[in-house]
Amino acid sequence: MNVAEYASNILPSQLQALLNMVPNVPENQALYEALQSMVNAPQKLIRPFTYSAVYAVAGAANSLAAAAANVPANIQIGADADFLILNQTWFANTLNAAMTAASQPVPNISVIISDTASAQQMSDVAVPIGSIFGTGRQPYILPVPKLIAASAMMTTMVNNFDAAAGYNLWLNFNGLKIYKS
Repeated sequence: MNVAEYASNILPSQLQALLNMVPNVPENQALYEALQSMVNAPQKLIRPFTYSAVYAVAGAANSLAAAAANVPANIQIGADADFLILNQTWFANTLNAAMTAASQPVPNISVIISDTASAQQMSDVAVPIGSIFGTGRQPYILPVPKLIAASAMMTTMVNNFDAAAGYNLWLNFNGLKIYKS
């Protein structure tokens, strides 16, 4: 079975399950209507995908310096598909050093996320990373999936509150690319 056949076999139930998770209230109307139209639409191709805000440069010791403030990263959503964020994860290291699960640093970082297409921030202030991102083992699952339109831009802005430690940081938005029919 190829990817298109597989996706067309599971798409209606996946979308219906997502639709069932979204309360049909005025605040969710755009997402509810988008999911409803996807459920009712002819077959669509979906695939798992991750977009990342990367605060790391190959070969650099720490790309996010100690006490760095308001450092932006832009994520350009591809023009080929809308993107539905289901969960968010982070990964960090210090000085690109080897580590184990027990020695992985937990960065003292706050994050604010903006969807520039809708001109909306996803919080009123920068939020500690552990409050809106999880680890690969335990991702932060959004209370309601967030639909980002094709060709839109997301921006993350981070603050490193650690006075001594710098980090290399990846903020990952995990979800589904929903291709246009």
